[in-house]
Amino acid sequence: MDQSQRISEAYKAFFQAVQSEGIPGILTEAQRIFDSPVFFVDEYFSIVAMCPAHPIGDREWDWLVKKKHLDREFVWKTLDEYLSGQQPFYAPFYANTGTFAKRPRIVGEVVKDETVLGHVVAILGDRPLQDGDLEILSLMIDAIKIKLAGRVRGMARWNEARTTKFRNLLDPTTPAHLLDISLASLREIMQPYYSIIATPVGKKASQRAFAEFAVYRLQQTHSNVISIVHTDVIITLFGGVVRNPYGQGLDEQSMATVQDLFDFFSGHDLVSGLSNCYSDLADTYTAYQQAVLAAEVTMKLRLKPNGIFMDYMPLPMFLAVLKDHPPQTFVHPVIYQIREYDQVHGTEYFNTLRAFSLSMHSRDKTASQLGIHRNTLLYRLNRISELFNLPYEDQQTALTLLCGFMLLEVYQYGSLENIDRLIEDSTVL
Repeated sequence: MDQSQRISEAYKAFFQAVQSEGIPGILTEAQRIFDSPVFFVDEYFSIVAMCPAHPIGDREWDWLVKKKHLDREFVWKTLDEYLSGQQPFYAPFYANTGTFAKRPRIVGEVVKDETVLGHVVAILGDRPLQDGDLEILSLMIDAIKIKLAGRVRGMARWNEARTTKFRNLLDPTTPAHLLDISLASLREIMQPYYSIIATPVGKKASQRAFAEFAVYRLQQTHSNVISIVHTDVIITLFGGVVRNPYGQGLDEQSMATVQDLFDFFSGHDLVSGLSNCYSDLADTYTAYQQAVLAAEVTMKLRLKPNGIFMDYMPLPMFLAVLKDHPPQTFVHPVIYQIREYDQVHGTEYFNTLRAFSLSMHSRDKTASQLGIHRNTLLYRLNRISELFNLPYEDQQTALTLLCGFMLLEVYQYGSLENIDRLIEDSTVL
């Protein structure tokens, strides 16, 4: 049988199975056509169907029959290894090197509406790859997607409705009438106050797979939570937040919820950012931007596993500015002049003025941080004023210097020290 005949037969067999037998029937036909064991796992790598469905004396296959689940870390590693650089990422591929040198197979990803629904695998073993095999697996994937479409809509209609409406709030181009509908619907099911956690995950196959797993896990284990993957970031909206009556932060119980979510992501080596608490869901897009910025600042400064937007202010503002402009646009030129002077003359005027600015002109605190006598600090400040004609006590000049030093801190992090003090000092503003 030539390639075109095999593909034609596979087309008829798969779509007859869709109508009569469903996914198990599709797998049965695939096993017959490939003359090899085949299986289909869902997006969480649990076995949905396999053919044959019984042990066959093969160590790997018999293990699958018993466990009914794949090793998630192994699958992610495999997908990254073999899908790297391929476009589109969900095209079926033949794996016959590395991990699968002795057990070649064809692997395909079942994707619908940019959502991973599962994976199909045909274990070829000693059977050589034949013309049309990849096309036949692609037909198999199409048949599974048709069968899954109705079931997914039925099982997840409520969840999809929530996530679709949440996604509308994150898109500033959402038409006003759709935005109003989304707001009204979510206000009925989400208890105020609200906050958002943003967790960047990246574009790799393993990262996408984890993102889908995380979204499912969070919505299964936390009430009053909606989680979606949006532009390679896991965005988690949670309600029922209670503010601390004695400050701007959250109360103890709400912070425990936040910490639980933080721990979940940091346990998978991911960094998250938390937005401010807000009372009106119409402000969700603003909170989303805050959470993303908090995550970006945390990753940029490499301070801790997670970051809270308000704790970092005004650093997120500077990070946003630096995305479109070089620091020279805003930094007072005298800062560069002082740094160059230090390099030539071996002085410490740059660090002195920087510490003085970041301490909000506290002479005692600056002297303590620099480990110098207060009189030494005053001498240095006077010399800076004389050498560079700098009225550092002038309000506008002081503000410009402060912003300049903080911009450079964000831009040049890695070469400057005492970043923890920078964060501590910046919260005063």
